[in-house]
Amino acid sequence: MQPAHLGRPLWERLPLVALLGASLAINVVLATRLRFAPHEDLSSIVHPSLGSSVADFRAVDHTGSPVTLQMSATGSKYTVLYVFTPGCMSCARDLPNLHSLAAQAGRRYRLLAVSLTADQLDAYLKEHDLNFGVYALTGNAAISGLTLTGTPSTFVISSERRVVASWLGAFQKQARSEIERFLDIRLPNL
Repeated sequence: MQPAHLGRPLWERLPLVALLGASLAINVVLATRLRFAPHEDLSSIVHPSLGSSVADFRAVDHTGSPVTLQMSATGSKYTVLYVFTPGCMSCARDLPNLHSLAAQAGRRYRLLAVSLTADQLDAYLKEHDLNFGVYALTGNAAISGLTLTGTPSTFVISSERRVVASWLGAFQKQARSEIERFLDIRLPNL
């Protein structure tokens, strides 16, 4: 038995074919716009943890050895805490900025990077030559006092353990200029 719509004349099926074609064209246009749209600068989103107290927390180093990361900066005015994941594209885009942050730290601030996962961290560190304090959270560990809404996230913590500045997203546009101003440094213009 033949389906009922196949027995209909072509002129009766034409509106449906036209509607399906228009829908396909609209979807192609929207997908193209989305693919080539500029990346949103998420840096202006205010982290709810601003002003909160950050406790010391447990993590592991690149060898898997447990460590306690102390949030009170010793010998520095601030701790810059960069939270990332090895597979994050925005985090990868920040690598030149992280190298620059590390090179300019001196006694003004100390730089700590914390991965949300220990998976592949050792290989990631070797591949990207990260030679400053990089650690990983384990299991369902959290950093008390910080609200993580995505990676990368950057927090500046005072020697009194208070979050005094924070940014969500890669160091682009507004975030880059705010970080440069706050820490009195220069970052690569990527």
